[in-house]
Amino acid sequence: GCELECGFAIDFTGSNGDPRKPGTLHYIHPNGHDLNEYEKCITSVGAIVGRYDSNQQFPVQGFGAKFYGQINHCFQVGPTEELHGLSQVLQSYRQVFSTGLTMSGPTVLAEVIDLAAARARSAQDAAQQQGRQAYHIQVILTDGAVTDVEQ
Repeated sequence: GCELECGFAIDFTGSNGDPRKPGTLHYIHPNGHDLNEYEKCITSVGAIVGRYDSNQQFPVQGFGAKFYGQINHCFQVGPTEELHGLSQVLQSYRQVFSTGLTMSGPTVLAEVIDLAAARARSAQDAAQQQGRQAYHIQVILTDGAVTDVEQ
């Protein structure tokens, strides 16, 4: 057998714009139903890849935000390391904005990539011991203004 897991890393740097302002990537519409660009991506990709994910658990990290004055290049989004189903992913994403987060910068991807790679290696090692394969797809949602491209 083959296991497939999909994870998301979401850019919370200031260049994405204020989530209260229409037209920004993180804009949270007051009606609570209209999806912003990041939510559309999570829903679209997650729905396709999720069909092949047996446990529907999605690891979600954020990057590029300050919490209480400290910049964080990789932080957990949601109450647990993995979120069950796309509805919990979307709910946890929206809740991040009420946590004391300050959208900041720079856009540093190395830590979220390293974490995803470690998860993939661990899952593959465990699967190989059982004669199976495991793959991890990491979706990185960003506006493209990445500062650590060389890493």
